[in-house]
Amino acid sequence: MKNRYVLIAALSVLVYLPSVFGGFMWDDEDIITGDSVVHSLANAGKVFSTGYWKRDFPGAESRYRPMRSLLLMAEWKVFGRGPAGYHAVNVLLNAAAACLALWLAWLLFRDPDKAFAAALVFALHPVHVESVAWLKNVTDILMFIFAALSAGLAIKSFENEGRRPVLGAASAVFFLLALFSKESAVMLPALLAAWLWLARGERPREALGKTLPLWVMSAVFLLFAVYALRRTPGMAAFHFKEALLGFAQYSRLVFLPLGLNADRGVVTLLDAAGPLLLAGLVFYGVRAGNRVLLYSAAWIVLCLVPFLDTRFTTGRPIAEQRLYMAVLGLGLACGAAYRPVKAWRYSLLALCLLFGGAAAARNFDWIDPVRLWEKTVAASPASPRARNNLGVSYERAGRFNDAAREYEFSMAMAPGELSPRLNIADLLYRLGNRQKAEQVYSEALSRFPLAARARLGLLRLKLEAGKSQEALILGQELLKERPDHPEALNAVGVVYMALRRDEEARSAFSRAAALSPEYADAFYNLASLHRNRGEFGPAAEAYEALLRIAPAHADALNNLAILSDMAGNEARAVEFFKRAQAAAPGFYQASYNLGGIYYRKKMYLEALSEYSRVLASAPGHEGAERKAAEIRKLLNEDRRK
Repeated sequence: MKNRYVLIAALSVLVYLPSVFGGFMWDDEDIITGDSVVHSLANAGKVFSTGYWKRDFPGAESRYRPMRSLLLMAEWKVFGRGPAGYHAVNVLLNAAAACLALWLAWLLFRDPDKAFAAALVFALHPVHVESVAWLKNVTDILMFIFAALSAGLAIKSFENEGRRPVLGAASAVFFLLALFSKESAVMLPALLAAWLWLARGERPREALGKTLPLWVMSAVFLLFAVYALRRTPGMAAFHFKEALLGFAQYSRLVFLPLGLNADRGVVTLLDAAGPLLLAGLVFYGVRAGNRVLLYSAAWIVLCLVPFLDTRFTTGRPIAEQRLYMAVLGLGLACGAAYRPVKAWRYSLLALCLLFGGAAAARNFDWIDPVRLWEKTVAASPASPRARNNLGVSYERAGRFNDAAREYEFSMAMAPGELSPRLNIADLLYRLGNRQKAEQVYSEALSRFPLAARARLGLLRLKLEAGKSQEALILGQELLKERPDHPEALNAVGVVYMALRRDEEARSAFSRAAALSPEYADAFYNLASLHRNRGEFGPAAEAYEALLRIAPAHADALNNLAILSDMAGNEARAVEFFKRAQAAAPGFYQASYNLGGIYYRKKMYLEALSEYSRVLASAPGHEGAERKAAEIRKLLNEDRRK
């Protein structure tokens, strides 16, 4: 078996290795780079509080998943803003999950060939790409790892009377970790009870009795998740039709993972194949008297149950990532049916080549946001979210006209959606069309009075137009509704600076920085305020705090160099100017200032080199031209002497 574990892990890593070259996708930026809580291990306790998930968590899902947050804290400590490290961890965790699938299959079959066949199908199934390549979906992988450990230890406890208390306690601990990874782990007791009943032939009452502690844990967690984290006092009615359609699409994707799509919604005729294939599996299991085949069908159904109630999956009613655990059911079915004959070997090889090739190809889609969302829009042209996300991808790629077109499509398809309106307003502002941007921001605010981004956009425009009092009113109104909004506090601080109300500006910037310790703009503005007031010591401290957050912030490096030079520390100033040049090669201000130090120290050749660099980036720069001319004159005089 040892060689089989190594082979499963190696194949898993090989198939998903391309994802390491991807970046932060979709709401990865909110959950990883945008959440200051996961940027410090000191916040480990906070992610277990309900308040964080109800109020402070920046992602769209806002479900209780502290294990992911703890993992992200550790990853942030090591990798920071570099996505490759996070992707590598996901790939390795996925390989570990594949090995645990092999272990579980071995416990079920006690046959290495059957177990290996089951694990191969699980490891290479292409629906896993959405869980591996989309970083925030590491929840699916973590949940499976902990659930598999819990299930395996529970099975061993059922078989070992003497060690049952110890193994049972360990199983319960891993089950709790699985619940804290993703709420769909609540189905584990049902999976274990079904194993005892269908695979081992025990009576249902005995199966329930052996798994009773895990059932109790599931019930308690469900009550906590539904009521302690509920945001609204009421709940809509259950939609039976949507549940059936969702079941059809999910089950089809397990058996036939065709047409993978990041934003699927429309049920097609092909999806009818899912329930039919599942029914065929049950029929064959009954007819052949193969209890493991029946259990594999039960595994698929039970793993799908948590995702059929669309009241809890409103963001994305159908998502491939949710099938991470369910596809082991298909693997178990393949293992149960496998026979050590040539025909079966070739059939399994063909299936794995198809699955592995499709998974590898799908990884490349997730590397490039434009490619991903172009494919998504091609598959779901009527999806306003896919159109909006494609617009964001185009804008980041500098394709502004294409971005505007997709935002407009999204607005037309979903007039009640705020995001595309704000995206097109931000784009108009970026392109210099201030009047049109103000119009779109105002329209958005009239439709969505609580839209913070719309207020901040209008505030910025008012301030640039010299209407500081109007800008201040907008900021104060936002702070009345959201007094702890860091961006609003920072924006109001900028207005106070414009009005020369320095103490109020200092208070606003300081509070914004305290609320969001990695909010670079707040530290930059606080440093600028101190510098303008001649408070060079506090200004330097604020710049240093900013550089701890953003070490490559060229303007902060340049300004800190100037302050160091003013304090008489030329060596430190030169160091910071050079760091600014390295951080932003086109940032000519640092070169100009560094040239000034060299000129003062009569290092004329070095100074001339810096002024030449300035003129390469900013032709016609008056100061650089004048200084360069002076240096050439001095050098010519030296030669004549």
